[in-house]
Amino acid sequence: MDLALVRSSPLLRRFLVHRALGAVVEAVLTLVQCVVLASVLAAAVERGPGAALHAVPVPLLAAVIVGRAAHAWWDRASAGAAAARYKEELRARLTEAVTAAAVRGRGPRPASVVALLGRGMDALDDHLAGSIALLPQVVVLPLAVTGTIWAADWVSGLVVLVTLPLVPLLLALVGMHTKARTEAQWAVLLRLGGYFLQALNGLATLRVFGQEDRAAASVRARAAEHRRATVRTLRVAFLSTFVMDTLTSLSVALIAVPVGFRLLDGAMPLSTGLAVLLLTPEAYRPLRLLAARFHAAQEGRTVLAQVRSVLDGDAARPARVRERPSPVRPPLVRPSPVRASLVRPLPDPARFPLVLDRLAVGHAPGAPALTGLSWRFEAGRSCAVTGPSGVGKTTLLRTVAGLLPPLAGDLRVGGVSVVPRTPQDRAAWTDRIAMVPQQPHLFALSVADNVRLGRAGADDGEVWDALEAAGAADFVHRLPDGVATRVGEGGAGLSGGERQRIALARALLRRPSLLLLDEPTARLDGGTEEHVLRALAAVAGRATLLVATHRPAVVEHTDSVLRLPAPMTTTGVTAGVTTAPAPAPAPALKEIRP
Repeated sequence: MDLALVRSSPLLRRFLVHRALGAVVEAVLTLVQCVVLASVLAAAVERGPGAALHAVPVPLLAAVIVGRAAHAWWDRASAGAAAARYKEELRARLTEAVTAAAVRGRGPRPASVVALLGRGMDALDDHLAGSIALLPQVVVLPLAVTGTIWAADWVSGLVVLVTLPLVPLLLALVGMHTKARTEAQWAVLLRLGGYFLQALNGLATLRVFGQEDRAAASVRARAAEHRRATVRTLRVAFLSTFVMDTLTSLSVALIAVPVGFRLLDGAMPLSTGLAVLLLTPEAYRPLRLLAARFHAAQEGRTVLAQVRSVLDGDAARPARVRERPSPVRPPLVRPSPVRASLVRPLPDPARFPLVLDRLAVGHAPGAPALTGLSWRFEAGRSCAVTGPSGVGKTTLLRTVAGLLPPLAGDLRVGGVSVVPRTPQDRAAWTDRIAMVPQQPHLFALSVADNVRLGRAGADDGEVWDALEAAGAADFVHRLPDGVATRVGEGGAGLSGGERQRIALARALLRRPSLLLLDEPTARLDGGTEEHVLRALAAVAGRATLLVATHRPAVVEHTDSVLRLPAPMTTTGVTAGVTTAPAPAPAPALKEIRP
């Protein structure tokens, strides 16, 4: 009995009261049925089938049978309904607690909450409608049956009294053995969900840095770990159920065999012996049902412990978790080597211009954001891509990065198409580029590991150089563990500007030939923006920069400007690249400054 659970919910207290009354009714019906049936069978054997009909009132026998059938239906329906109502109540309380914790900047990980609200609530069915619903029956029915057997035949009652406690004792031993296994299985499930959610949310970042295959392999490894943990738990469940059935069967046999010999000797009336034989399995039946649902209920108990920790605030974690990084490098930052023999040789975009040839970009062929775009990005120079919001600047950068396939046209570097056609082509292209989106994704790793996603194997000095270049070194120094401070999922605990600067440091550490920046200074103050612009100016000599921005200060620091008017229906002639004839007079304009 989980007393804390019962105290926390008036619904469960009422449920247990109803179940206790139902257990008393079931015990009475069971005793009457077994005694009446024993009398009928004894009369049929001793005086013939006709006399059996007069041994007991037929309406009584019919009423008992109907009563047990009705009680069985009520037993299942009431347990299921109560479990559904309690899960609804618990979901509401859990959601309210998590929301309140999130407002305060604390709380459990989102993946853990999703697992608790989904799979966790489903696991409560076997616990609430199974083990908890059976507890009153487990207490009332064996005691009532054992007392009746003792009154009928004290020898058989003594055997039941000795063997019956062995079942809960065995359950307790199994419970102590499986509790740790069940908790470990649930912990693996939470880690799997959290890692999968991280990989899914940061998929665009992983693809830009060529780490999606490593992330997929890590998810598969964690799924295999969860499968092994589940199989180990099921193995214990099957073995313990076998032992439980064997124990109860032997206990019944210890009574049935002596009763049979005593009936043969005439030392016991037939009606009494039949009543003992019919009642004995009923004494063990509730415990066998509890044993069958015991392992499924263990998962429910683990879930309730997790939920209680959230409701009590124990699962709330500080926004910046002070944990030392693992000595083993997380899978997300491992290098992803590509076999050179399978990759098309691509010219360096830092040495050869990037040419857009009648390019059409968008998320759906029927609604392109940009069409017929031709442009020449000079190698080693910076270009600002400006225009009204929604015109397609971000879509253009994502297409250049290989995250979106072009709807039409081509992208070329040194006359070679860089549109990925195979995974190897994509890897070869992403090895040369880096991208900082408007809302960069940070993983639940240390600051250093998030930066090293740009280039695995970089030492601490290179990480600090990248942070300094991105204007992030000052605030990283102030973190509890410096560069080893772990951040929350998605960068929880950091401001938008801090996340932006760490993502920029990650891109700079990669030393790309082509750097794509989407509103890199939108969340920065004036001083930090100036620092970042100086860093980008230093990069412009050894890499080509494409910067999507609305900020005039950023535009002033670039070598050229590509203005995208809205609506964008065509482009003009740019830097020696000829476009298709324009169906509408809305050319893109190019500005060149010394």
